[in-house]
Amino acid sequence: MNIETKIVAFVDILGFADLIKQYDGEGNRKILIELKEAVDSATKLIKPISSESDSLLFHWKECTEIKLFSDCLCLSAPLNYKGYDLIEQLEFFYKYLIGYQQILMSKNYFSRGGITIGSYYSDDKIIFQEV
Repeated sequence: MNIETKIVAFVDILGFADLIKQYDGEGNRKILIELKEAVDSATKLIKPISSESDSLLFHWKECTEIKLFSDCLCLSAPLNYKGYDLIEQLEFFYKYLIGYQQILMSKNYFSRGGITIGSYYSDDKIIFQEV
């Protein structure tokens, strides 16, 4: 197990339980489709695209890890990466989280969350964050 000290954010969508109740009550597939499109658009901002391989932002994106469960996003990045120090890493981290939130807001979904630095581990089955 590789436990590292990382910058970590946990973000969720406000009113998600009400969206699910509305979906269950009305059976309106449009609710789920619109939510999925919003989350897909927002996470695409963070994931690297091969055509960006020479850009500075691509190199930052390649060090991030994104985990999604239900309406929860877990984004993590190392404290230092390819010569970028903690302050620079935090700047990239904040900018991408702001972009994530702005994309969600443009589709009328609002989010909340927190950022911390601490011991972090994840695999396909678990996320462990010590604050």
